[in-house]
Amino acid sequence: MPDYSIPVPKESQTAFWAYQNKSPQNPGLIFDRFMPDWVDHADELKEKGFKSTKKAAEQADGALLAAWNTRWEKTMEAAQGKSFPLQTDWRLIAGLGRKGSLEVGFTFHRYGFPYLPGSSLKGLARTWGLVDIASRLGESRVKSLCEQVNQKERLKEALGVLSALEVSLSREKEDDFLAEMKGCGATPEAVEMGKRFRAIFGTTEHSGHVLFFDAIPQSKPRLELDIMNPHYPDYYKEVGNEHPEVYPTDWQSPNPVKFLAVAPGTVFRFAVGWRRAPIDTISLEALPTEKERQEWSWFKVVTTPSPGEPNDLLKLAKAWLEKGLLELGAGGKTSGGYGYFREPGAGVDSQPASSSERRALPPGYERGVVKEFGLGPSQSYGFIARSSGADLFVHRNNLVAGLTHLNPGQRVIFKVGRGSRGPQAIEVQADE
Repeated sequence: MPDYSIPVPKESQTAFWAYQNKSPQNPGLIFDRFMPDWVDHADELKEKGFKSTKKAAEQADGALLAAWNTRWEKTMEAAQGKSFPLQTDWRLIAGLGRKGSLEVGFTFHRYGFPYLPGSSLKGLARTWGLVDIASRLGESRVKSLCEQVNQKERLKEALGVLSALEVSLSREKEDDFLAEMKGCGATPEAVEMGKRFRAIFGTTEHSGHVLFFDAIPQSKPRLELDIMNPHYPDYYKEVGNEHPEVYPTDWQSPNPVKFLAVAPGTVFRFAVGWRRAPIDTISLEALPTEKERQEWSWFKVVTTPSPGEPNDLLKLAKAWLEKGLLELGAGGKTSGGYGYFREPGAGVDSQPASSSERRALPPGYERGVVKEFGLGPSQSYGFIARSSGADLFVHRNNLVAGLTHLNPGQRVIFKVGRGSRGPQAIEVQADE
């Protein structure tokens, strides 16, 4: 007997209900195509839809997942890759912001299993690489580089330090990148690390030469039904408006929102591999044309991997990705403790926590990572990356007593208030 109406043709709906309680199931297909028509009784029907997906995940095709793992291994080996497993520290949400029939999203592979796309993992590794290089340059040199880049780019709004560093590292011509490094007094170690960053991730002209594979579950993952409870729904509707009229007041009614998450302790497999290039087998001088020699001259400092012995580039890319997963987290709501990883076999927390055993959040606070700080003539403001991925303005006047400056990559906790520029972080303090 059907539990609810599904907005699909009658024949498809009949086939769907006839197949219930049978194995195998594809939870991704059910989540994307067979959710309830929740025009009426929305809360009740949405929950039923989530539960049907969760139940389907328990009946997913284990043999298909095993075959997927085998193909993933073979592809990775063909790319002379370097792989490693990590397990979820607490819950993981992938694709929460995607649009879907239940208003909150979730990323399923077409085979029906949750996964982390390689494109997002590349971005995570890139972010940690920027933080690593910035720390090697030091605060004064990073600011000097930022000034050089902003002066050259002449943008309407100045770039922050990490954004400016990224622009420099992505220059088409290596001479331009080297000139900016020299101009800020970069150490040889930082310059060498910058060259490796360019080779891993590419430039505006060339693709990077490290591949980031999709992260896939090692065994059948378990899904859990979670809930977030925005306390100021009317205020959040106004965020981004130039002239907001609603403020975060205590008399607004909370609006519970249910969503799916991957359970704690789920092991995912990560890998980086090598994108083949002409100079893998031919020396730069032996390339047939001057055009090809010029095209690949920026890549001359890199050694290609040999069978059984990945090169330093792959090791560095793997290290940056792993550090990003451990310290920055993947997916949504990382400021709330979601999406962090730890070594397989480690204990699993029953409550959200980062790899650094972060404290419980005080009421009304959220977590974030400093994206950039020290902007403007007085070097008094910057931006914090929230778990949603949005940037939130922060001013030095809103740091707690004793805290006078923020560093890119630093973890902080804060409340969201409102100033002349719109929403901003207030009562900002280090997340220790």
